[in-house]
Amino acid sequence: MWVAGMSFGYTLGFLLIMYGVTIGASLPYFIGSLFYDKKRYPRKASVIRLAGEGEAYDQF
Repeated sequence: MWVAGMSFGYTLGFLLIMYGVTIGASLPYFIGSLFYDKKRYPRKASVIRLAGEGEAYDQF
């Protein structure tokens, strides 16, 4: 981020960073949602199952 700010200036560097962060966060989310099997892992059941697994130390 610092290099982008120094290379392209504060305004253009900021816009490039925000664009990259947006793509970098949303692209894996949408790819993962394509492979998420909703029939096998219903949303509420999977969250409850994950919350109850392991000991208290493992849940952190």
